[in-house]
Amino acid sequence: MSHGWQEVDHTADVALRVWADSLPDLFSQAASGMLVLMGGEPEPHGPHFDRPVRLTAPDAETLLVDWLTYILTLMEHENAVVTRVSVSQIENLHLSGVVSGQPALAIRTDIKAVTYHNLAIRHSFAGFETTIVLDV
Repeated sequence: MSHGWQEVDHTADVALRVWADSLPDLFSQAASGMLVLMGGEPEPHGPHFDRPVRLTAPDAETLLVDWLTYILTLMEHENAVVTRVSVSQIENLHLSGVVSGQPALAIRTDIKAVTYHNLAIRHSFAGFETTIVLDV
């Protein structure tokens, strides 16, 4: 199945279809897609940061929303551009990862929230797939 993401048409918001061989890769691809859509420009000489992330949720969909929301919140509170995300492990609905970035010069598209609208992570013999709607 490999991995990737693509923007899909949505009436009022932005939606991403995401696919990957593993759940950690699906979460990384979802974050990468969201970050590309936001189009942040880092400050060229700003300090680089790495933030370890540990999240727990009652189900995979909530964990995905919490992961993407963590990234959005970090960007807003730190006025930062996230330049790299890595999900090293998802086990028993516990996520471990790292978010890296720099101070922001600009963010092209403001994403207000990650939604639960029709959110379902589907698993098949080929891997994982979901469509996630982002409120802009």
